[in-house]
This record gives sequence, C-alpha cells and structure tokens, in this order.
Amino acid sequence: AESGKPGLTMAGNVLLESLVLDGADGHPVARIPSLGVDLAQSDILSGNIGIDRIELKSPELYLDRNRAGVWNVLQLADFPQDKKTDKAVSAGEDNADKTGIPWHVTLKQFVVRDGMFRINDQIHVVPANFSVDHFGLNVEGVVLDVPGRLLTVEKIASDGTDIRFLHGKLKWQQEARTPARALRQAASEAGEQTGFGFQVNRAEIRDWSIHFENRDAGMKVVTDVDGLTVIVDNLSSEQDRTVQVALDAKVNQRGTLSLAGNLNLSPLKGDIDLDFRNVDVRFVQPYIEDFVNLSVRQADLT
Repeated sequence: AESGKPGLTMAGNVLLESLVLDGADGHPVARIPSLGVDLAQSDILSGNIGIDRIELKSPELYLDRNRAGVWNVLQLADFPQDKKTDKAVSAGEDNADKTGIPWHVTLKQFVVRDGMFRINDQIHVVPANFSVDHFGLNVEGVVLDVPGRLLTVEKIASDGTDIRFLHGKLKWQQEARTPARALRQAASEAGEQTGFGFQVNRAEIRDWSIHFENRDAGMKVVTDVDGLTVIVDNLSSEQDRTVQVALDAKVNQRGTLSLAGNLNLSPLKGDIDLDFRNVDVRFVQPYIEDFVNLSVRQADLT
C-alpha cells in the first residue's frame, strides 16, 4: 500500500472440488469437479489484483428449454417480473462510483480442460440438440483497467473441440427475434455509456470438428467440418482497426475451405482471398427456405 494509506494484501491458493448445481426437477445444470485459483500478491484496498492462474477441470453445463419455452436456469430462483432493471443498474453504478477504488486486475492465465456443454431445446417440433465435448480453452495476459475503461487480452486459444448440432425444422419465432434485437440495442447502449473498450491481440481455434445433422424433409442432410482452424489477429472495439483473419477446414472429407485476408468493420471493407473446393452446399437449404423461395437439391461449390 502507499505510504500513509491503509492496505490489505492477500496471496495464496484456493481449490474448490465437486461443485454441483441441480434444477428443481433434480436434473443437472452445472458440474465443476475442480476449480483452482492462484492469487498473486494483491493489494485489495488499492484495487491492484493479481491472479496467476484460474483453472477449471472437466466443467459441465446443461441448458434445457421445455415446450412452454422456459429455460431450466430461470427456474433456479424466483425472478421478479416487474421491470426494476434501470433503477437497479443506476443504484449499482452509484455505489461503484462511490468506492473510489481504481481497480486494476491482471490475470496471467485462465484454463478450461475437457469441458462439456449441452443444450436441449424442445420448443421445436423436432427437439434441437447442441453439444460440445472436449472443450479446452487457454487465455493468457488479461488486463482489466477499470479507470481506463479497457480490457486487453494477449491470446485466446482453443484446441480439439467437438461440436454436434442435431435438429429438424427450426422454429424461427417473431417473438424470439424481438428480444434479440432489444438485447443487441441494450448492449450497444451500455457500451456507449460505460465507454469500455477491448483489445485481443490473437484469438485462435485449432483442429475443431463440427457435425451438422438436419432431420427435416424426411431425410438427413449431414455436414461434417473437420480440422477447423480459425486465427484472428488485432481484434478490437476500435472498429477502424484492420483485423487479420485466416480460416482452413475440410468439409465432408472431400471438400476444402480456405479464407485469408484483412477486414475493417467501419467503414466495412475487406481484402479477402477465398478458396472453396468441392463443398456441398445443400446444408444451407433448411436455414434459408423461410426467407428465400429456393430449393437446393444438389450442388458443389468450387
């Protein structure tokens, strides 16, 4: 602590094991076999927090929506139905401002090992199932500068994740779109009000596999994407910055997809090289038929 000012320094390790969260029906919502936190020497009262490592081992998350459209996580507690969000947020902001603590948090490494994620959505005629297995994540060099309203990340990496999406005809509801638009608008307004920015120097996924299986129209349309690698450099909330993007993947064994180039978000412009070879595009049919009077029976894109 600074001379003449009170200080509270902390350092040490925390290990939590066998964390379990179940829904009211007894079905699992979350499982965390092991959560470890290594706290570096930190001065709590001055707002300087240093974390060497956070590690999650084999976490599991289960999201279920029943035919009435209610998600299991919303049944964990009784949420108030009246709209008090604005007042609550304002009160929270006032309290945060009154602390006067210039929070500066550094995290050297955040690791997730062998994670699993399940979504079962029964609102559709044929329930949609989305699964993620063997999810790994390694985040390095995180710095949160609250007075400067900036979050910086040196690198985000994920390797060897398996994704499966099985569904029939998806129910695109107008009432489902309206909250999504409202959410995007609220997020945009919140960003403008707080002024928080972010900078990710590199984000990459390597050797992911994705299995799409559409069970609509009487026969399955299967698309397998293997060896998916995506690298994004210089990702930032400053939209005038140039982002470097690269993508490589195999599609249904015999097809290949490659993309590389530069992209600017504002104004939107890009210099992108695309290389498609023997890619079967029939899988797009169920996703566009509600918007375009087009039937794709057989097609390769090269």
